Amino acid sequence: MRLKKIVLLITSILVITGCAESGNQNSNSSNGLIGTSTSQEFVFMSDVRAMLADKGIECSGYEQNQEVIGAKEEGTCKYKGTDITIDLFGDSKTAKAILDALKGFGGYTISAGNWSISTTSENISREIAGILGLSVQ
Repeated sequence: MRLKKIVLLITSILVITGCAESGNQNSNSSNGLIGTSTSQEFVFMSDVRAMLADKGIECSGYEQNQEVIGAKEEGTCKYKGTDITIDLFGDSKTAKAILDALKGFGGYTISAGNWSISTTSENISREIAGILGLSVQ
């Protein structure tokens, strides 16, 4: 029942704000990014993961999640033995709307531009945020 409420809340926010993205893009190409820092907007998940790897955040065992709510693509991997979830949204406005709606559900999130990283570990979230020069939400 709780998942249904979350889905309804996110869908309502997307409809109200007009942030819903139409279509789906292939996420295997590279250099699909806009901007030059961690706050840039990415087009492909592979580029988000490459940016993280370039900063020393190695994400092992990445698996794309098949059921995604609100994000263009989502995947889970391990960083230092801890599960982290990476979300790629259609744009930063959509990312902000969805992440704001989910703030009360627990966990730790780091976000910039149109992507986010979530985990249940406070220590890991603070470490990743420090590496990226971002803050934990």
